[in-house]
Amino acid sequence: MEIEDDEKSRAKSVDRERSHRADELFEDSDGWIQRLKVRDFKNGGWQAIVVGVLYRLSVDDRYSKDCEEILRHLTPVGEEPALESVRQRYLTLDINLRAMVLHLLSRLTHETRSVRDYMEECSEEMTKHRKDKIEVQRARRDLISELKMLDDERKILLPENTPRSPSPVAASRQTSTDADGDSKMTGADEEDLDGDDDEDGDDTDRGRSLRRGGERANERKRKREAEKEKADAAAKLPKTSKQFQKVLKTIESVKAKIAKQEEKIASFDEDLRQADCARFRMMGRDRFWNRYWWFERNGMPFGGLPQSSTAYAGYANAMIWVQGPDPSEREGFLVEEAGTKWASEEGSDMRMKMNGSNDGRMTVLERQALEESSTTLTSPTQYGYIDTVEEFEQMLSWLDIKGVREKKLKQQFEEYRKHIEEGMVNRKKYLAGESEGAPSMEAGSTRMNTRGKTHIDPEIWRCLNWTNETMIDEHGHTHFEQPQPRKASKKKGSAQEKGVPLNRQGKPVSRQGDRYSF
Repeated sequence: MEIEDDEKSRAKSVDRERSHRADELFEDSDGWIQRLKVRDFKNGGWQAIVVGVLYRLSVDDRYSKDCEEILRHLTPVGEEPALESVRQRYLTLDINLRAMVLHLLSRLTHETRSVRDYMEECSEEMTKHRKDKIEVQRARRDLISELKMLDDERKILLPENTPRSPSPVAASRQTSTDADGDSKMTGADEEDLDGDDDEDGDDTDRGRSLRRGGERANERKRKREAEKEKADAAAKLPKTSKQFQKVLKTIESVKAKIAKQEEKIASFDEDLRQADCARFRMMGRDRFWNRYWWFERNGMPFGGLPQSSTAYAGYANAMIWVQGPDPSEREGFLVEEAGTKWASEEGSDMRMKMNGSNDGRMTVLERQALEESSTTLTSPTQYGYIDTVEEFEQMLSWLDIKGVREKKLKQQFEEYRKHIEEGMVNRKKYLAGESEGAPSMEAGSTRMNTRGKTHIDPEIWRCLNWTNETMIDEHGHTHFEQPQPRKASKKKGSAQEKGVPLNRQGKPVSRQGDRYSF
């Protein structure tokens, strides 16, 4: 059995050698590692390193199929492998295979120590932010309880500090103004007029008039007493008003504190969103089980890192990506249950209307074909995208809030709608060359005859505008460049720093030859 296993492994190695010659590119199997250590990336160096990495991955069954296809193009059997040949053949590599190279290399970074340390650091930050958020929420809850108590106190003091409306009796006693502008008392003037008409009357009328004079005197006395009581009440009122005003000021102060606590909570939520980098958060699913992704939702600031070299673009991924349903979801929810069966039982004349359709005989797949037309996604390996504000608004209007999935999906989009639309607008400006702060292209070079040659516009390669600012800030160079030579540092505690006198040769002056004073 061991002999058969050895023969099978040899046969596999022979087949691998026949499909490509990647193992012959380096004298040692780990030659690409040594080249990577010395940062030999120029003149085909990094392409050769990629070949070495892919050759190492081709041994793994998970990557062998993809790696073999790439290596077959870079190191064909009929050509002697060399750095220059690998560099030239990489230029003609299919765009899909180039994307596969990036995919394989990026998958390897997930297993590196640096990425794991970063994820652990983010996890610790999230734990700290959650604890701080709980403390702030507890303080906010106490402030809300205090505000409720103050509001109850305000309601108790409110009736005493509300201006009272005048009573009907007091209103009848108020003075009025006649046509000539003279002030008069209601009722008293009418009595005076009656007395003037009967001034030639008998003694009984005169006695009645005298009694009315006494009544008017009593009325004036009562009026003075009422005004005095009103003044006394007004003198007592400011004491109550001061307490009422104090309560109102305290309420405003507590409301301001609650607003500050809510700002802190929102800040912690944003920090938690940015530190949540373990996995992307899906926005939701629609009625046809398509998945919706917006890759700025978590793990980064909105618009990307502000200190990035391409931060002037104003967006990181201003597109809504739509992923097709999983085969099990499509088969179970679209095909088996609704795609090939009617909503009602077989033989029944009653046809249940499905999904808001006027025709009870329309199935989910038929409705999907009608609504999505040629853009239907049938597997999770198929993607569509939305990159304009108009298309995004049309998609929002298409979602039905009566459905459970689409209601949650629309709520997610509404929560981040401002940032999504802002990113789409900035992306449109960036592609049109209208971004503010974009690096200006230098004046054109000397004209030359390009007949028969493919014109390559350097402005198309926008990806080359990006530089690793973090690496430059920390180490002074990018990964592609060689490290800067270290400057010779002065020895600490040198004679010059200590203030020791030096001779002409720059050496400390010794005590030899000097006079000693004992």
